[in-house]
Amino acid sequence: MALFAADARRIKPFIRQSQKGRMLEDRIAEALRSLIGLPLSAVDRSAGLAQLQFGALRPITDRRGRTGTVGTYALHLQCTWRIVGPTGMIVGWEDHYFAPGDDPHAGGDTFDWEVPAITRFDERVKAFLAEWAGDLPIVKGVRIGAAGSFHLDMSGDTAIEVFPTTSFGEHWRVFRPGDLDSHVVVTDE
Repeated sequence: MALFAADARRIKPFIRQSQKGRMLEDRIAEALRSLIGLPLSAVDRSAGLAQLQFGALRPITDRRGRTGTVGTYALHLQCTWRIVGPTGMIVGWEDHYFAPGDDPHAGGDTFDWEVPAITRFDERVKAFLAEWAGDLPIVKGVRIGAAGSFHLDMSGDTAIEVFPTTSFGEHWRVFRPGDLDSHVVVTDE
């Protein structure tokens, strides 16, 4: 496991797992503490990458001229994760592979999970954010686990749980959109 910071040219290693695990956990905690006090303001996906936005939303234009909306901080998840509430799981990592509605297996082999806004993930996120409209859940605390895992405690007995389950690749990153130097990336490479 390694922790990285990105600059405009390339990603440079900060800490490798071969160093003391506590150092890695401290660096992860430091990066995630910036989310404390911010609301979870948007949740989206790009194929299998979950994109969570925290803080006030603002418009942004990328290098290719595409416009979008981002928060003060973004958390991109490419590993196993879930959002849980007082009654159980709200949405999880694999929900983007399944059809919306009562039968997640509807559509069988013809279901195309890569099409935006038609998956179980999209349906459940939309309902979750609508339920919280006007009073979005706020990050109250961070708990760090082993191997890049963490738990964001949120208002309303809600939490985001992230737990990498592969021994390779990028697991997640947290950053300030538009600031390449702010990327903190957790990966096993």
